[in-house]
Amino acid sequence: MSFPSKILPDARLDIIETITWYNEQQAGLGKLFRNALTEAIHLIREQPLLFAERYRGVRLAPLKKFPYFVYYIFDEQLQRIVIIAVLHGGRNPEVWKERV
Repeated sequence: MSFPSKILPDARLDIIETITWYNEQQAGLGKLFRNALTEAIHLIREQPLLFAERYRGVRLAPLKKFPYFVYYIFDEQLQRIVIIAVLHGGRNPEVWKERV
């Protein structure tokens, strides 16, 4: 079963900024990032409990080949996934806490 997901506006901005940055580094690299992100979100939607809770209900799913994580919440009552951030693994994890 695939669960519906919502990407918060700040997470969308994370994604756009990251794709732009990767494309500035090398043509087409942003597309590879987007594909890795799409794959991670698909896995989250299919198996939202696959990744352990890291911070009070917030789970982190790693992207393949990129040092980024999808920060998300699975609302079991509403049966819905909320993506709150897509951040580099070396970035201060406190950034997303302001979004919840």
